[in-house]
Amino acid sequence: MLQTARGVKEEAPETPHHVKRTNYASQVLANSALMVAQAASTVVGGINMLGTVDVTDNGVETTATDAAIFSQVATFWNLLAGVDSADDPAAGGTPLGFPMAAPPPIGGGI
Repeated sequence: MLQTARGVKEEAPETPHHVKRTNYASQVLANSALMVAQAASTVVGGINMLGTVDVTDNGVETTATDAAIFSQVATFWNLLAGVDSADDPAAGGTPLGFPMAAPPPIGGGI
């Protein structure tokens, strides 16, 4: 996650969802132990990781390659950063997640 976070911090500001992505990267870099622990169940549940993780008496073991882990972290970065479809103007949502109503007419007109 630290490698991905460093890469996100170098993204161009025009990158879609840059603010949320870079804010999350800052959190990961500032407190990696907590952030990795919070993200672990999401990352391990990804398609690149299914069937590769085992909990043993010696702890958690995986047969996943580094490439598979990096790919899964990158795949879920927006999700972990809190990006959702309401953040995407092309999805027809608004930042609040619901359609905006037209304002009432000025001067009464009720």
